[in-house]
Parts: sequence; C-alpha cells; structure tokens
Amino acid sequence: MIIDVHTHINNYHEDRVVSLKDCLDRLTETMDSNQVDYALVLTSYKVNENRPSTQKVVEAIANRNNLGVVAGISYLNYNHRDLREISDYLEAGLIKGLKFYPGYEPFYPNDTRMKVIYDMAVEYDVPVMFHSGDTYAPTGRVKYSHPIHLDDLAVDYPELKIVICHVGNPWIKDCMEVTYKNKNVHADFSGLVLGDFSEKFERFMKNELEQMIMQVTPNIYCTVLTGQFPP
Repeated sequence: MIIDVHTHINNYHEDRVVSLKDCLDRLTETMDSNQVDYALVLTSYKVNENRPSTQKVVEAIANRNNLGVVAGISYLNYNHRDLREISDYLEAGLIKGLKFYPGYEPFYPNDTRMKVIYDMAVEYDVPVMFHSGDTYAPTGRVKYSHPIHLDDLAVDYPELKIVICHVGNPWIKDCMEVTYKNKNVHADFSGLVLGDFSEKFERFMKNELEQMIMQVTPNIYCTVLTGQFPP
C-alpha cells in the first residue's frame, strides 16, 4: 500500500484558481496515475478564498475513502474555538494529524504557546508535522524553520510523534542528525522542488536522500507527489 503523507490543495496562483472539488479531483487523478492508495491533505496555517479551512476540507472529503486530513494550525491566530474544533475532529477520527508552519510564521517549535496543542496530539496519539527548511514565499523567515530547533521539542516531549517536512532542505544533514538521535522524530521527502527536477539537481538530491535513508531508516516517510503541490 502506498500512502502519500504530504499534499496540498491550495490555490497558490490566482490565474489558475480552481474549486476545492476540482483540486481534490486533480489530486485523486494524480494518485491513480502514480498508483497511490491513500493521501493526506494538509490544510494551511491561514484561511482565505484560496486556502480552504480544515472544516471545509473535512466536509469535502467525507465520501472520499482514499483521502485524510491533517489540520494546519496557526501559531499567531489560533483561539479557544479552534482548539475545541480540533479536539472534536481528533476525537471523531476526522483528522489524522496536526501541521505547523514555522518559517511562514515567526515562532520556534518549542514555544510554550504550543504546549496545549502538543498535549492534545499526545492524548489522541496523532503525529505533529512541521514545515522545515526553505520557504515557498520570500517573506518567510528561515531561522525559525531550521530542523535543529525540533531537537529541543523532541527531548521535552518524548511521547510526541514529530515529522520534519521536506527533510529540512537545504539542511538535510541537520535533519538527519535530529531524526537519528530522537526515536520520536521522523521526516518526509515532500516538496523538494517546485515544478520539475533538473537532471543535475536530481542527481544531487538522490545522493543526499540515499545518505539520509542509510542513516535513519525507518524514520522516513516518502511522498510521491513532490513538485505537484507547493509547500
């Protein structure tokens, strides 16, 4: 069984805006062509007309048995209503994990403001995923998205299941160390390129990922739709 753990369905380019249904249809078509059995859709840290809320995505996939939802959490804007909604979804099994966006938002993963959400993830035994490495937007602040900062979180929360997204690219070796050192830390291979791989970059990345696999297997989650949906 092939599971893609990291997909997005946001509209990142206004000249190509499509409906939520069309995004989901495109995703499932791409899954079929790549023989992917199941995929997780990660919602955004912000909600607007181009970035559907967790509620909308949960409702939209209700009859799609090959899709699940990971709820995006905003460090800057979450409130008690959001926490109650997330808790209800977790209890009902309607979301499979939580996603945080350091770098896009200015916070380090071990910020105490996030403790209540991490405790919730431990209680419901779901993974927490962190954007890591380069940001899609030039307005991002990459000092917050360096994978080394997840080491503190892993040590402080040994029961928390942590996933470093994008293998911390370009800090892949730092991601390798954090993943190797901490049994509760994993990584995914998503979003390594926007668009198509150049031959030179593909050779470079293949070498980097082979080293990572040798060092930290089995704490690796692969995604097959890299480049299809931006981070």
